[in-house]
Amino acid sequence: GKARASALVHGARQRLLLWNISNRQIDQIVASGKAREYIPITSPASGYVVNKAVVEGASVSAGDRLFRIADLDKIWVEADIYEQDLAQIAVGQKATVSLTHRADRHYRSKVAFVYPYLDDKSRTARVRIELPNKGLELKPDMYADVELESVIGERLAVPEQAVIYSGPRRIVFIDAGSDKLVPKLVVVGVKTDGYFEVLSGLDEGDLVVTSGNFLLSAESRLKAATGLW
Repeated sequence: GKARASALVHGARQRLLLWNISNRQIDQIVASGKAREYIPITSPASGYVVNKAVVEGASVSAGDRLFRIADLDKIWVEADIYEQDLAQIAVGQKATVSLTHRADRHYRSKVAFVYPYLDDKSRTARVRIELPNKGLELKPDMYADVELESVIGERLAVPEQAVIYSGPRRIVFIDAGSDKLVPKLVVVGVKTDGYFEVLSGLDEGDLVVTSGNFLLSAESRLKAATGLW
């Protein structure tokens, strides 16, 4: 009877709603009083089609991806961070992004997320930086450079030109007076703005040698001399 017909109508409407057919479209079908062979399926999100994996007339199954739609008003920049630098990275850290083809353009933002795993081949971790994309200047899959700011306070440091590499060791020459230069084995930490943090091996006030000509000569004799130090 009437109740059964009402239940059938209600069931049909619910099925259409589950297929993401809007109430407005359903009301239009009811008002027309005719069955429709084709019904437009509206996108569940606003944005731009960045990938289309279907053509007209193709058969599809439940779960198939037909389109990828992206809202490009806000984009993600993902940067790879070396494992040894991870201790300096945190959510909320200031970041500056520049495009590799437009080095004059800089975008200021913050680290929004640090991925909780490393790439086992490159030994890098990934961080996400979110940027507004006014005018759609930033395009998906662009390359960019990311500079992260970390405040580490005052540390003992030496110019990077003063540090000589000898295998896994780092050596700095200091002026001991009376034209005498003494090599010191040092342990270095963070490198920033042309300086190495010194964790051990030097004292504040030590006069270190940074002369390029001297260091070239010292490095060439380093292997022969290290056995005597």
